[in-house]
Amino acid sequence: GCNGGWSAATSGRALRYRRVRDAFRAAAGRDAPLIALHWRIDEDFTSANRTLAHGLDAQKAIAATCAALRPLAASGPFHVLLLGDFGDGRAVVARVVKALSPCGVKVRLHSKETLLKDGLDASFSDGPAGGDDVKGQLDFRLGVGADVFVGAPFSSFSVLIAQARAARRRPSTMLAADTRDRLGQLMRAHAPYARDEFAKNAHAGRGRRVVAAVPVYEEAVLGLRNADADFLGC
Repeated sequence: GCNGGWSAATSGRALRYRRVRDAFRAAAGRDAPLIALHWRIDEDFTSANRTLAHGLDAQKAIAATCAALRPLAASGPFHVLLLGDFGDGRAVVARVVKALSPCGVKVRLHSKETLLKDGLDASFSDGPAGGDDVKGQLDFRLGVGADVFVGAPFSSFSVLIAQARAARRRPSTMLAADTRDRLGQLMRAHAPYARDEFAKNAHAGRGRRVVAAVPVYEEAVLGLRNADADFLGC
């Protein structure tokens, strides 16, 4: 059951997940799909500074995001949960809304902070860096459990979510965009996440290691135990 043998930390993570998930459903409608977008069109990728060197073309990446979201608008306005909104979630939503304004799609963006009526309480700020690890754990679970996940192929976090989804036979939509130094191409070569690639590699030695790495990452790095039961079955 949902309460059997849980540590306080595990139940705390599940509670935060359910709070955000339920708040999204309240805003979007009970039957609306949970669409999660991991936004990484940020300065650390787009800067032309040679010390960063990634050189993501922001306009092309935004156009790719629009292309990924546009098919979802076929039935009218829809709601999207923004992942990666560390810091001021309301400010991040406003910035992304402005960036996506040329898309021509009617999308209502939400962050964890905008969804929760009273904002993020102290439980979201536990640990170093004002709770970045806590928010990362939560975003990972929201991305894995979403009905639709739109990720950035040049972001290791998006790729890990896509791999965890592939292990559960859930497809992901990754932007048709990459950095100047081909981070996305490199990540896909070393960590295949498309469902067909994942299934094919599951029968190879390296593929088995990739498959095995997903629950290890979830438990050892994110602290998730029995992830699907803990978060999706309650």
